Amino acid sequence: MKAISKKDLNKIRYEWDEISHLRHMQITSGIDISYKNIILPCVIELSKNSNYSSVLDVGCGTGILEAKLSLLSDKVVGIDLSPKSIEIARNYCKGLDNVSFENTTVENYATKTNMSRFTLVIANMTLMTCTDLTGVLQAIAKLLTPKGTFVATLAHPCFWPIYWGYDKSKWFKYNEQIIIEAPFKISKQTTNHITTHVHRPMGVYLNIMTDCGLIIDRFIEPMPDEKVRQKYRKKWQFPRFVGIRCTKK
Repeated sequence: MKAISKKDLNKIRYEWDEISHLRHMQITSGIDISYKNIILPCVIELSKNSNYSSVLDVGCGTGILEAKLSLLSDKVVGIDLSPKSIEIARNYCKGLDNVSFENTTVENYATKTNMSRFTLVIANMTLMTCTDLTGVLQAIAKLLTPKGTFVATLAHPCFWPIYWGYDKSKWFKYNEQIIIEAPFKISKQTTNHITTHVHRPMGVYLNIMTDCGLIIDRFIEPMPDEKVRQKYRKKWQFPRFVGIRCTKK
């Protein structure tokens, strides 16, 4: 695990290509306890009562969320920079006529869609993997209809460094934005695959959202109940994830 000064987008794309099949297996098999019991319920809770007419999932991965959203929405679009993830997603959602996928970034998608708008945009565990957070959130705001809903989940910046064990590293300072390379892991599995995420203070996320015209109306820090907590190897002493819901001005 190390801090780096910058990271090329093509290298990030390659990292997620390399781990795409493993991530699909982890989620569909249920071995990723947090996705099933913490993250997905958080997305569903924050999306409740939204207008599902048209939904965009930014950083859709292998399409698992799209399959669920297809039951609620007339139109679901998933975008991801990893072509291998998109390939898996298209196969996983084959036959769902209201679901489509694009292998692109949200910044590029916002440009080439000629101002197509969505009533709900979701970024599920995506924002902390973006090196240009301002560009991503500006594009998301551009793609939202007026009064549209934006839902995001992300690694909790206050406690993720403790959970991943870099809070005491000499290079770590909470108030700084730091690009970090580390082996990808979930609670029940550590891999040799390197992925990149960006540590940012919580205030950076909230302030940029506000600057982009996204009004925060709910903020949650989900914790497992006792039954779910027992499935983890280590006790949860603090929230590992954050859920945020915004409305576009």
